Amino acid sequence: MGWHLTARLAWHDDGWNGHVCSAPQKNTYCVGAHSYPGDMIAERRDLTWEQSCASKSCAGLDKAPPCIYSINAFGKEALTSFADPPVFFNKETKRRDWALPPAAVCVWPYEEMYRDEVRDGRR
Repeated sequence: MGWHLTARLAWHDDGWNGHVCSAPQKNTYCVGAHSYPGDMIAERRDLTWEQSCASKSCAGLDKAPPCIYSINAFGKEALTSFADPPVFFNKETKRRDWALPPAAVCVWPYEEMYRDEVRDGRR
């Protein structure tokens, strides 16, 4: 039995190869409403840092760009992805880091994200 999955990706100027964009300052599409997660990327984007490591693999960088959820769709190296909890989560919830395998993107079931027991940390 086959499965079909559609994933929304932040725009990348070099084919989602696991590297920082080759010209990050020109990539205005990744921060828009049509990009996932456009708001997070817009809020956390550090163009000065991204330009200093343009075209470099994210595997060797000291931090991950906020487009980490989709940057490795066709990448050849494992990367480290992260998620900070939303502000409405309880205070004990901490940032999560995980290994993002080569040729992988992050998705989740949206209906599971905001149930009361998840927000309250009872899961």
